[in-house]
Formats: sequence, structure tokens, C-alpha cells
Amino acid sequence: MEDSQRVELTGTVSRVTFRAEDGYTVLRLEVESGGLVTCVGYFARVAPGDRITCNGRWVSHPKYGPQLSVEAYRLVPPDTTDGIVRYLSSNLISGIGEAMAERIVRRFGKRTLEIIDKEPNRLREVPGIGGKRIAAIKQAWREHRGVSELVVFLESHGIPASTAVRIYKHYGNDALRVLKENPYRLAAEVWGIGFSTADRIASRIGIAPDSPLRIKAGIQYTLSQAVEEGHVYLPLEFLESRCMGILGTGEDSFRDSLQALESERRIVREGERVYPPGLYEAERVIASKLVQLASSTPDWSHSIDDHLLERIGSEQEIHLHTSQIEAIRAGVTSKVLVITGGPGTGKTTIIRALVTLHEMGGRRVLLAAPTGRAAKRMSELAGSEAKTIHRLLEFSPQDGVFRRNSSNPLDADVVIVDEASMLDISLAASLLEAIPEEAGVIFVGDVDQLPPVGPGNFLNDIIAAGTVPVCRLTRIFRQDAGSEIVENAHRINAGEFPVLGKRAGEFFLIEKEHPADVAETIVDICSRRLPGKYGFDSRADIQVLSPMYKGEAGATSLNARLQHAINPLGARFGETRFRVGDKVMQLRNNYDKMVFNGDLGEVLDFDVEEDKLIIRFDYEIAYDRFELDEIALAYAITVHKSQGSEFRCIVMPVITQHYIMLHRNLLYTAVTRARDLVVLVGTRKALALAVRNVRADKRLSSLADRLREAAQNCRGGSA
Repeated sequence: MEDSQRVELTGTVSRVTFRAEDGYTVLRLEVESGGLVTCVGYFARVAPGDRITCNGRWVSHPKYGPQLSVEAYRLVPPDTTDGIVRYLSSNLISGIGEAMAERIVRRFGKRTLEIIDKEPNRLREVPGIGGKRIAAIKQAWREHRGVSELVVFLESHGIPASTAVRIYKHYGNDALRVLKENPYRLAAEVWGIGFSTADRIASRIGIAPDSPLRIKAGIQYTLSQAVEEGHVYLPLEFLESRCMGILGTGEDSFRDSLQALESERRIVREGERVYPPGLYEAERVIASKLVQLASSTPDWSHSIDDHLLERIGSEQEIHLHTSQIEAIRAGVTSKVLVITGGPGTGKTTIIRALVTLHEMGGRRVLLAAPTGRAAKRMSELAGSEAKTIHRLLEFSPQDGVFRRNSSNPLDADVVIVDEASMLDISLAASLLEAIPEEAGVIFVGDVDQLPPVGPGNFLNDIIAAGTVPVCRLTRIFRQDAGSEIVENAHRINAGEFPVLGKRAGEFFLIEKEHPADVAETIVDICSRRLPGKYGFDSRADIQVLSPMYKGEAGATSLNARLQHAINPLGARFGETRFRVGDKVMQLRNNYDKMVFNGDLGEVLDFDVEEDKLIIRFDYEIAYDRFELDEIALAYAITVHKSQGSEFRCIVMPVITQHYIMLHRNLLYTAVTRARDLVVLVGTRKALALAVRNVRADKRLSSLADRLREAAQNCRGGSA
């Protein structure tokens, strides 16, 4: 049965059968005319007991029969005491269960919702409700009403309810005002909402296609997309072409809006290059500070006695090689230094030696890394405390700024930064601003790994500029230099096919061709074979890395399969995909929670009364249901997300279906994440393709040019 006529039904939600995280819902509606109707569509925060009026069309599902496909709906307050009890006790308000709802309705009857809305302090008349709970009820009721009003507005303009919660969460009670004044703010300010959604709202509320508001938003959106791709600027001609393609407007309108944005200092134009202001300034700060450091001599500069180096080597039970000694000497005699090398080339040994030498000289040394995992690993390997750069710079979630800066520099003589290949230019600029003038900074990293997730290619650019001292480590000094993982990492980096099936059995290729067979094999390896043979913990020790999210052997599909195989009995959090015991990853920087993009955690529990999921990262964090789009299952992650981490074992699909992402530095980065074992599943053809393909991400950045210019100006000024 299918009828194109619109239908309006009013009734009470009897049961929510299914709810996806984007808000798509299947529910049973007890209609006022009698009977139960299945409704499908996007709903925000509907629960059993809600009275709603739905507008939609009848469709016939081949398995489930007639359904109402809901195009719009509105909440209707329940008008019976039983309905109000069900309404209040349906997780609508945290802290009100069925017993509490019955006490409230017993006191206020059919006026209960009116009392909560207009006279909430009267809830004190109900036994067991105090000031703290009243405050929580007020807040929850405001959010519920605000989201409901927002849903009505959005759906009247063709925007699904799934968008409403995210918008309300960001703007609170100002959400409707922002939407009506300038919906394009959504694309810039609300994570997960793109320009197309904002543009659709703008069109529905009457903003003209050639409106300067729209064109300026389109320019800024195009620049933000370029930043997501790793670029620092866009060439003017390319920006114009891309914007006109998105907006469908003429050249004159584009040029006028570009000039207006420049006048408003919302973009920076330098010749034929167009920058977001923050990234333009970040490049200038980095170039100025690095050249200043490189052109000065540290107060502590002195020669290092060979006997002292021998003693340090003896204490660390190693023999320092000439190249390591040169790096150590440079780290003591220079105010800025880059140390780069692959796995096993002695970077950690050098860091430990530099910490020892500087501390022996009475100097204050701080260690840092871009991520929590990298900082923890640095602490373990270097034998001294390391912090994330955010913690080192004392980031303030309330103000959204670093408290350590040029006006309040770090209390340090030397700052050593590990995993510097992960530094984007914004974070690098903030760090350099906080380095005292008299202090030094040492960047340690592997320039052959993938570039950072954020914009720019900081480590590569400062090496390419040739304006600061660089120590390149090429010889393998690690005591386990015979490691197949280390050997093959260097072979891959040199464009040579890895050696398979050697002595120690640390590096395998299991040959499977079809993506479905690859996925099935990976699940079997992680859930059964590796735990059985090596005693690995499927969650703690093994990490699946995939070049892509999509496809049968992509991270998304593998996560669903691995969760089913590894954690089938974990208690599920409502209708979400998350279960207690799941391995999860944070997908964006959340400064309020101080958890960052790429951080790995474990689902510990969920709080039914507060409707929150509890996840342990470095510490326990609570997520409400509408924050769950910030986390994802992490049994399988992309190689990009693995940067700065080390796992006992990595398992990776290597198939030709991923050819667009199969290139040398991606494979190299993946292999160097493993400490004990690498298992590749796929074909020799795909593996050879990855080794041969030297295509690297070409990022548009001016940093190397700025460094050379700043160095030339510095030399000219001192001549």
C-alpha cells in the first residue's frame, strides 16, 4: 500500500523500537482514533509517553507492512495524569524516575507540566525534591523545550530533527536567534554541520543566492575545507574557481565579498595567496621565533667532555655512535635543533642523554608531545615526565586559550618535543610563543611519516628551509637492530619490498585477495589466533589499522565485525552501538572535557539515571547521548589516527581496493606503530603498489619560504 496523500495523526508514543545516532527512529504510536501505527523518520528526544502530531505519507515496507513516513512532527503535551507520569519518567529529565513522577503528578495533577514550566520552585512541595534536584529539572526542561522549538523551526524548513540537538547544544537558548539572523554560522561553528546544511536553511528562510552573507560564508567554507585537507592557504584563482562552483555566482560578486572579508580581517590576502588569519599569523610567529633562536647562542654553550659522554653511555648500557654524539653535542650547543630518523636510529637514547646533560648543568628541562599517547610513551622511554603540549601550555577550556604564551612563558631552559611530525602549525606556533627568549627547543621526530592531521607540514618545512640545524639519523642502533619490523620499516622507506617469513616471525603477509575474505581473516586473527598463539589481549595489545574508512576491509565495517567477535556480551547503551568494554576513540578536540582527536579509551559503564556513557581515557569522562557523535569504535582505526602511538601488534589490510590511499609513507607509518608483531592481510601486488607509490600529500604552505626570508633579513640586519 502506498498513498501519496499527506496524513496527520495525533497520538501517544507507545514504544521506541529503534533509534539511530543521527535521530532516525522507528516508533509505535497509539493514535487517538484507536490502534497502533508504526512511524519512521527523524525525531529528536521523543520517548514513550510523549504526545505528538505527525505529518507524513503512508508507505508499505516489504517486511513490516504499512508505515507512516514522518516528514514533520510536533510535541503535544499529554492531557491525562497517566500520560504525564509516563512522559516525565521516560528519561525526559535526568533524575526523575517513575516513582518520583508519580509523586509530582499526585501533588499537581493535570497542571504538572504547567508548574514545571512556569513555577518550578513549587516542586519543593513534593517530598524528596530539594534545591539541587529542582535546578537539574529546570535545566533539563529548558533544554527539552528549546530542542522542541528548534525541531519545529528546522523541520518547517526541510531540515531533519537529527540536526536540532547538535545546534541547540552549541547555542543553547540563542539557537533560534542565530539561525534566523545568520544560519551560515552553523558551518563555521558547529561540528558536524556543513555548508550545504546551512545553505539549505538560508535558502528556506529567504536569503538570496547572491547575498553577500552567502558568498562570504562560501569563501570561508572553502578555505576551511582546504584547512581540513592540510593546506595553509589557497591560490586566489583556485579559491575563486572552487567558490563559484559551490555558489553558482559571478566573478564580480566573489571579488566584492573577498575584499569585504579582507577589510573585516576575516581573511588575509598576500599576493595571490589567501589565508585564514590564524594560520597566516602562525606561520609568521614560527618563522620569526625559529630564526631568532637559531641566530643566538645559549648561555650554557660549552664543549662536552668525551669522558662524560662515555659515562652517560655506560649508565644507559649502550655505546654511543658518532652520529648520536654529534646530535647530543648539537642539542647542548644550539638553541634550536631538529633530530629526525626512523625506528631504531637512537632518538630515544639521544633524548635521555640530553635530559641527563642539561639537568647535570642545572638547567630546567621540559618534555612534551602532541598527544596523550605520545607523551605517555615518551615518559616511559625517556625516564622523565612528559606532558601533552596542551597541558604543558596550560590550556584553559573556559577561555579557550593557552595560559602559557609570550607574556607568560614556560619556566624552562630547554624544551624537548617528541613526535614532532604530528605538530600542525597552529600548535607549533603556540608552543614557540611560550618558549622564553633565553631558552632552547629541540624537535625530535620522523619526517618520513604521514604529515599531521592539522594544517601545514611543520617538521618537513623547517627541515626543507635549511635555516635551523638538523641532525639526520640513518643507522640503526637499537639493541634489537635485527628486528624484522625495524628492518622492513627501513626497507619500505627506501622503496624496497619487505622481507617476509624470516627468522623471528615478526612480520607476516597472509595472502587473501577478496575484501570479504580479508575482513573475515582479520577478525579471526584478532579474536582467536593471536590471543591463542601469543597471549595478546584483543583490545589492549592488538590494533587494526586500515588505510580507509569505507569498504568491506575499511575501518567502519571492520569495527562492527570486531565488536561482534571480541565484545559480544557487553551491555549495550540503549539503542546506540556502544557496549561496556568497547575500545573507542575521540574524533574531535573537546577542550571542555580535555580529551583530544585520536585519544583511545574504553567504555566502562553507563549511568541509566543520568543517561550518560562513562569512558576511561587518562581519566573517566561522562558523555550524554547527544555527545556520542564525538566518539567511535576503535578496534580498527585509520593509519592517520594511529600517529604517535605504539602497539604490541598491528594488523592491516593491504588490498588493491584501497589503491587511492596506498602509498609509501602511509605503509611506513603503519609498520612503525608495531613493537612486537606486524600482520598484513592482502596481496603482494597491493603491498608492492604501496612500496612503489611515493606520492605524498602536497600541502600548500609558505612556512619554508618565510623561514628563508626571515633568516636572510636576520643576516642582513646583522651585517
